This record gives sequence, structure tokens and C-alpha cells, in this order.
Amino acid sequence: MEKLWLKSTCCNYALAKVSACENMENPVIKALREAKTLDERREIMLKLTKDEKQTLFSELYFESGTNLGISFYNGYTRKGLEVTRVGSPEYTIAYALIKKHNVRKVLEVGCATGKFVEVLRRLGIEAFGVDLSSYVISKADVDVRTFLYNVDVETEKLTFDNEFFDMIVAIETMEHFANITYALENLRQVLKVGGLMFITVPKPRPLAWRDITHVNLWTKDKWIKYFSNNGFSILPLDLNYCEALKAHAELLTTLGFGGDIKQRLMRFLGEFRWLRKTSLYAYLLVRRRLRGALQSLMDQCHVFLLAREI
Repeated sequence: MEKLWLKSTCCNYALAKVSACENMENPVIKALREAKTLDERREIMLKLTKDEKQTLFSELYFESGTNLGISFYNGYTRKGLEVTRVGSPEYTIAYALIKKHNVRKVLEVGCATGKFVEVLRRLGIEAFGVDLSSYVISKADVDVRTFLYNVDVETEKLTFDNEFFDMIVAIETMEHFANITYALENLRQVLKVGGLMFITVPKPRPLAWRDITHVNLWTKDKWIKYFSNNGFSILPLDLNYCEALKAHAELLTTLGFGGDIKQRLMRFLGEFRWLRKTSLYAYLLVRRRLRGALQSLMDQCHVFLLAREI
């Protein structure tokens, strides 16, 4: 049995190496790797068809991107990692804002496997997702895949009704848009007047350059000016720590977070059985880490809350 397992593992590794070599010979990837400036990358990306973009945002981009030097992802769709993604500070803030502003209809741009969409729908929110990569959408759970759409928002008009959504969430997405003006107007059309858009983008640091599809690494002032010139006003992130903590706990409990950790904690709680009906265990597990994670997010990313103007 051990020999069979070893043989299978070696075969899979060999196939992965062959596939990686083939991907690295892709002329688009080669050109992007050789580009010296963001403007050069943008010009390359602007000329690509949707099918050519699919070869970029493929299995290797998500599963071996860090090893190959083309993205920050390794094993992105492995079972369990969606908990890490949805439980991240970015999604914590997004969900806290959804709760605070009583949002009922949400569109996630760059939804990947749609885990955030799935969680929102389980929480009673009418959520949908769009993503350029047919690969990651194919990895979504069957139940949520119906609400995910393989769309290139830089070139394809969204099929939702105008002013359909109360809020749009774009986590680490805008930096990929070479045709960002079309994409932003596309999204603005389906957002209600006064509707919210929550956006995070990486700060212009050397580390952010390592993803070869990043073309917009701007300063905060440049982003603010761009959004203001394209029909959006900038709002303060009107959240406090307690609101973020509650949102974080609710996301994790909806995902089924806890398991053995919850059982161990319940033993510590002893006779206080009423606590089993609350999310307190999640608070206790994350309260110390969340504050540091939120600060780390602010250090690494620009975070914006926008509102659509008329």
C-alpha cells in the first residue's frame, strides 16, 4: 500500500511539474514577468481576450502561484482554507458594515469559490458573486454555484438590473483591472444610488509587485481622487471594535468554526450551560487576535467605503 501511495504521489508531482513548465511557457505570463513597470503590465493586460485571461487565472495561479512566482496563492481551493479567507479581517469589516447598514442585496466582485456568498445567503442576505476565473468558480460548492457568474467586468456588461444591489464588496480585486474605468462604471450601474461599495487594495509596496496581474498599485490619495471623479463619495469606516468582533464571531459560527476547540472551551465554562447557546466561545477565541489582524490589514492595504452618487 505504501509503495502504491508513493508511486501515485510521485506521478502527481511529475504531472504538476510538467503542467507548471507548460504554464510558464505561456507567452502572456512570460511577457508579464518581464514587464518592468505597471504601465507595461497594464498595456499587456488590456490587449488580452477573456480566454487569454483565463490562462492567467488558472489552476496554477491559485494552487501553485507562490512557488511559480506569479501570485500569492498556494493550495487556494484546498478544503478548509475558505474558513481562513472568510474569517479574515477584510471580510469581517465587510460583514460588519452589511449588518450596520441593514444591507439586503450584495454583490461580491472576485468571489472565487463563493464562500462569502454562501455564508451571506445562509445569514438571510441575497448575495451573488462574479469572477473572471472559471477555474475557481468550478471549485465552488454545488449549492452556491448557481449564484456565481463567470464574468469579465472589464469588458462584459453585468446582467443584473440597474440599481439592483445595496452593496458591492471587492476584496483585493481592483488592483487587477487594467480597464478599471469600464469596470467601475459597470459596477456603479448595478449599485443603488446611495448604495455602498467596500474595497480593499494593496498598498504600493515591493511585495505587491510579485503578483504579475497587479496593475493598479496606487497611493491612497490617487485612489480617493479616482473614485471621486467617477461618481463615488468617500465615507468613513464607522465601525467600532465590538461591532467587528461580533461580526467576526458570527461569520465563524456560520462556517461551523469550533469543533474540538469549542468542546474544550465548554469544559472550561463548567456549569454555565446557558453560554452554549451564545457565540461567546468565538469571542474568546478571536478577541486578542482580531485587533492585531485589523491593524495588520490597515498596514498592508488601503481600505475604502464608498457611496454611489447620483
